Amino acid sequence: MSESLPSLFRHESRPDWGLATIAWERDGKRAYLFETGMLRVLAEPFYRFMIPVETTKERDLATLERLVTQVDAKDAQIVSSRASLPPGSHFGISEQLAVFRESHKDGFDEVWRSSVRGVDAPRRLKRHRDPAIAQMQQELNVGRLEEALRTAEFGQVWLGIAGVLDQTDLVAAGPVQQLKKSAKRASTGNVNALGQVLFGAGDFSDRFDAYVTSLERMLGRVPSWELTTAILALTDPKQHVCVKRQNFQQQAEWMVPELRATDRPNALAYGGFMSLAKTVCQQLEHAGLTPQDYFDVYDFVRVTTAPKAVAKMTAQRRSGPVSNAPRSGPARAA
Repeated sequence: MSESLPSLFRHESRPDWGLATIAWERDGKRAYLFETGMLRVLAEPFYRFMIPVETTKERDLATLERLVTQVDAKDAQIVSSRASLPPGSHFGISEQLAVFRESHKDGFDEVWRSSVRGVDAPRRLKRHRDPAIAQMQQELNVGRLEEALRTAEFGQVWLGIAGVLDQTDLVAAGPVQQLKKSAKRASTGNVNALGQVLFGAGDFSDRFDAYVTSLERMLGRVPSWELTTAILALTDPKQHVCVKRQNFQQQAEWMVPELRATDRPNALAYGGFMSLAKTVCQQLEHAGLTPQDYFDVYDFVRVTTAPKAVAKMTAQRRSGPVSNAPRSGPARAA
């Protein structure tokens, strides 16, 4: 890589991709790692579309530092592309919708709200989203966190979170039990980091990475994507998405294969998953389904990327084509 190359770039016609740095350069190609978590490879004739950005602003410098730490020379040798998957193994949103509607003909209707959201359900089940959201919002709010800091009851914050997660199917039992055991090691820093990622101001990426680091120290191990993001999503499901890594990585393979997440959650990859969730949300809206929040998007992805759904889509593809659904850029959850 030439040392004279600027450190940060922005695509001239796709500013929504955000800032990028060069991951590698060889054989007349460059790979750019974007702050949305995407690794995009451009041939030399297209370098001109990547406009240099002066890293004079504090935010840009922080972005550059984050990107550089994520550039792994070994991983960057493998270029993510649609060709990396066997032919015919990529499914479109129209095919996912066809399978989804086999079980949920009318989409996110009253039946969905009862069986999945838990509205007016006779008893609470782990798959019910609304009771869990309400419970987590009672546990995690500015007043509760300030009280915990004032009384030094740091562990109670995390025990309360674990209690909510224990009543959902969002996080496996092992990580939840580990959170309960680790609550006794909670500190002012853990609660502050949690408060900042949920309610703080300033660059979210910095707050997210600080939160992950704090959680890792308390747990004594890398927190799972599910544990890390379920806390955020249950507190504010219109702004955050719970990442079930296996399912979301499968969705990314079909829609944005440049997105590759590491085992350790980080702001760069989370930004990519949020962008993915927004895109799925918009395509659902174009198909006549309006998600209440990102939990509807989460459950749509979970249902339609499961092995059973993939098998059905494969069978349907063999029996005949499915009409294409509208495709366009990201949109926010309703």
